[in-house]
Amino acid sequence: MMGKEEFRETAMIYGADLTRWPAGLRAEATPLAAEPWAVAWLAELADLEADLAAADVDAPTPDRVGRAIAGTLDRIAARPRLSLGRLVAWAVAGAGGLAASAAFGMILALHGPLAPPALDPIAFVIEAGDLALPGLGG
Repeated sequence: MMGKEEFRETAMIYGADLTRWPAGLRAEATPLAAEPWAVAWLAELADLEADLAAADVDAPTPDRVGRAIAGTLDRIAARPRLSLGRLVAWAVAGAGGLAASAAFGMILALHGPLAPPALDPIAFVIEAGDLALPGLGG
């Protein structure tokens, strides 16, 4: 069964006029099209389609399409290529970052955490001798 999201996505693909939808989808969508949210959605989509149809836009000429493609290919060709020097620089930068991370990890492992250990109040009281517990010699 078609849900709201699928209905909206299908309407965006095939348009607000359900007669333009494929027969199988149209059969699933017809009961939903009577729902208030679907009526509002289809009306909004129909307005958008009318605005697009009324827009005064000339179709691109083959010459214009050819110029656009040629311009894109020129920009792609003008991009700097991967050179051996650039590849070595990236590898050295990566190795340097790895070495720095390893060194920092070793410092942490050897010297412990950077934050002081949390204070355990019960252990502190017992070690200070302020609490006499029977059977523990206190």
